[in-house]
Amino acid sequence: MDMPTRSADAYAWPSAPNAIPRDIFHRDDIFQAEIERIFHGPYWHPVAHDAEIPNPHDYKTFTLGERPLLISRGADGAVRAFVNACSHRGVLLVPGFRGHGEQHECPYHRWSFDSAGELRVCPGEDDFIAGFDKADFGLPPVRLETLHGLHFVTLDPAAPPLTTFLEGMQDVIGRILGGDGRLTLLGYQKVVFNCNWKAYFDQDGWHAPMLHAAFRMLNWVGGKGVLSGTHQGHRNAHYEIVPNRKPPLIQDPSVIAYEHRPEDGGQLAILFPTTNMNKQMDTMTVRYAVPLDAHRTEVHYTYFAHQDDDDATRRHRLRQSSNMLGPSGFITLEDGAVFNRITKARGATGNNYMVKGMRLDANPYTDSQQNDEMQCVVFWDAYRRALGMTRAD
Repeated sequence: MDMPTRSADAYAWPSAPNAIPRDIFHRDDIFQAEIERIFHGPYWHPVAHDAEIPNPHDYKTFTLGERPLLISRGADGAVRAFVNACSHRGVLLVPGFRGHGEQHECPYHRWSFDSAGELRVCPGEDDFIAGFDKADFGLPPVRLETLHGLHFVTLDPAAPPLTTFLEGMQDVIGRILGGDGRLTLLGYQKVVFNCNWKAYFDQDGWHAPMLHAAFRMLNWVGGKGVLSGTHQGHRNAHYEIVPNRKPPLIQDPSVIAYEHRPEDGGQLAILFPTTNMNKQMDTMTVRYAVPLDAHRTEVHYTYFAHQDDDDATRRHRLRQSSNMLGPSGFITLEDGAVFNRITKARGATGNNYMVKGMRLDANPYTDSQQNDEMQCVVFWDAYRRALGMTRAD
């Protein structure tokens, strides 16, 4: 598909290696191209973890691009993904976010499907067209593969295997998900940011101590970090946050206690295009981002504990997750305000520039540092390739 254009140079990417055109954050036609090429294209997207649907007949819904999905664990224990629309007249089948149900009934004509997606009941079948067979009208399946209990889907049947897409990231994903993926769900926080999905993901390590007041309140200082990237656009950071000798300026320091293997440091995996996975202090968090339109992004903060945790550890993880890394957490509170200001400035023309740590002789896939901007190049290179954009001469 050729990308829609408003002029011959509408999609000419700046020639400077550290420049990002501002209009890609705001244009509706670019957003529609992203839906078709990225979210409906040959990329894999995490949609649920085993801990979110642990029992037979548990389900979760998810919207990928413009496609409503149903992620369901069947009576046989297998997890499957389907288009969440009745195969009769296309009515949204399951409106809720998450739940349990052996049958899913469409309210329009009472067609009913089981948790494996098979059509089981369709009233008035004796009057249907000749040759009608319920077996032909199950929910349309969506390709699904799993890593460490995390279920990924793609809407492109020709997409490479998940292992190819996640090459270089499997180990870090495993570490973030408790080492073996045996997690329990603590809960969710959801928020809609008034920003384009790329503004949400165009975050560097440098902004953290500059923007977030918590780093000063908690008397944290930046430590060493090892960052890398993959050709698929994923980013991996293994970093440390070093407490200062001064005590933190909070009444209850236990909320920031590092009770489990502080020597491991923090681990961050940012999966192209829209998933953030974080193991910081004692938290295990997956953030599923859902682009709503060119100016709004819904993020599901999903918090986990390990199945082997005792009650005290689970309470500690939950308290730390929401207070530190939630949408209003100590470490992330100011992000939403910046996202909103980016959107309010959408009439500003020109380019954004990455400057800190940018070295023309460096490799952004291997040479990025914890507190610079060069790591963002990994995302933008993958984005340009996905949309077929080329740099200007």
